[in-house]
Amino acid sequence: MTRKTFRFGEWTTERDPLTCAEFGVSCREPDCDASFSILEDSRAVAVWKARHTEATGHRMFWEAYRYATVVIPPPGSIAEQKIEERERTAQW
Repeated sequence: MTRKTFRFGEWTTERDPLTCAEFGVSCREPDCDASFSILEDSRAVAVWKARHTEATGHRMFWEAYRYATVVIPPPGSIAEQKIEERERTAQW
């Protein structure tokens, strides 16, 4: 969890519990556009890299790990009230 203090309150950023993390890898070798991504399985990325290296001899990669976040305004703030109102309106 990350916290950041803005002008009049402390906002919180948390990982969205309703989503999966995504792991991805791309080959960095010139003229190779091979890439792979998967949800919630970092081991599969390591296996893909090993197989790609074995098949091509390529050894340089970019790896990425991403996940969705939710920003939570300070309790009792005007921002919290506006968000709650938007959510109520969207349900109807």
